[in-house]
Amino acid sequence: MMLRLSHTLPLLAALLAAIAPAPALADDASWYRADALQKALDRETRSRAYDGNSVDLLQNGAESFPRRARNVDGADVTLIKVYNFRDDPAGRALVARLVKRLRAGKQVIVQFDVKGSVRSPMALFRMLRGKQSPIPKHLQPILDHGGLLIPTNAPTTLAEVNPIWGKDHEKYFMTWRAGRALSTIMGGMNIGDEWATGGTDKRAEKLHGAHGFRDTDVEVHGPVNRAILAELMRDARFHLDRYVARFAARGAKNTAEVNALVQTLRGRRAQLATATRAISRDERAFARQAQNANMRFVANKRRLGPRGQYIEKALRMLMKAAPSGSEIALSNAFFLPTPTFERDLSEAARDKRFEMLLNGRDAVESGFRMVARRGRADYRRLMSGKPGDKRGIGITEWHGDDGRKVSSLHQKLWSFGKSEHAPFGIGSSNLDYHSLRRNSEGLLLIQAPQTKRAFDHMLQRDFRAPKNERLQRDRMPRRIKSLFIKATSLPRSWL
Repeated sequence: MMLRLSHTLPLLAALLAAIAPAPALADDASWYRADALQKALDRETRSRAYDGNSVDLLQNGAESFPRRARNVDGADVTLIKVYNFRDDPAGRALVARLVKRLRAGKQVIVQFDVKGSVRSPMALFRMLRGKQSPIPKHLQPILDHGGLLIPTNAPTTLAEVNPIWGKDHEKYFMTWRAGRALSTIMGGMNIGDEWATGGTDKRAEKLHGAHGFRDTDVEVHGPVNRAILAELMRDARFHLDRYVARFAARGAKNTAEVNALVQTLRGRRAQLATATRAISRDERAFARQAQNANMRFVANKRRLGPRGQYIEKALRMLMKAAPSGSEIALSNAFFLPTPTFERDLSEAARDKRFEMLLNGRDAVESGFRMVARRGRADYRRLMSGKPGDKRGIGITEWHGDDGRKVSSLHQKLWSFGKSEHAPFGIGSSNLDYHSLRRNSEGLLLIQAPQTKRAFDHMLQRDFRAPKNERLQRDRMPRRIKSLFIKATSLPRSWL
């Protein structure tokens, strides 16, 4: 007997529902490994995911800096790319360690951003004219003992004399010893007392005697280091060749010191290839690790302009892709995002909950205070929902934690859901125009359940710090608030 159509359709619908894949739940992380999202990330961010890695969480300077020192002391090759390399006890101690490795016949290559060391437009103008070397005196011993120093963003055009826009802001600390896995320490920490003293009894003179920053790094081993090494070397070659080409052509117009530097850099360029070859030929350098963490390394390509700002693209894609009901937490030093990022954040918050931990207006560093004051004008416009809601945006201001011996936030962290299998992110990128649009930056997206548990515990401890302040919404209509902000505040893109 044939079934009536009215009976057949419900049966067919039930059968299709039974065999169709279930939608991702908020506490499930299958959404992240979905082929469609992974292929979109591959395409839109020019990156790829690697299995077989290991990750170790370094929760403050007290954990990260001793690890760096230990790694350098046993390294055949040390590769560093950093924004700030301070002339202070922490910076000079590392220089001494690097010189010791050079005296032992090992390789040391350091990239530092000139704008992280020099804030004077006049000094940058003298560099542009070839009248001043971009090498700070405290780093000169590395060059004197045979190492390679690469001054990134030494100005070669008049537009680059500005000390603010266009920085290489990444922080990669790579060490390799023959027969061992290549190590990368990366995250928010530069080289200086502000970072090294975080979590210790010591105080940072540059912070007027305050504790060091609240900041976080990770140490990673495994196949993902191929991508990080390639990015570091690509930038090193670009900046070295750019500086040499510009000032070799000027010849007699330069000072003798600058001409000597040009010849030294030209003669030592081969060290880049030598280091890459030595590491790549070691079968253990990128060996798979037992932890089998999945990692994706995303790097901004500043030279490509807006289309090369891959970190913003990745973060926007993940905010959108996370399933309804997800609880996403982030902690960042600077939050003045682009309109595109803010729009996508607000749209994602319609069915997800975002909790943000940001610096307060009493932060210990002037740049933090400036951004926090300007940002606070926007925060109440963004906030929606109540604590415990499954959607909306909540903002907590951080005012330091004396018990943990840390001051202002410098970390850049994301947790894309409560599940231990959900991805988390760490890197150098703030959430302001500089990082999202103008700087070169690096981001690691990581799936590692055991480390994710520790990561979330660390973040929740930050959110519960005793001096934190939970911001409240005001009752001014949103449209009026928006117009008032635009009329009375500096543009976010200027800060």
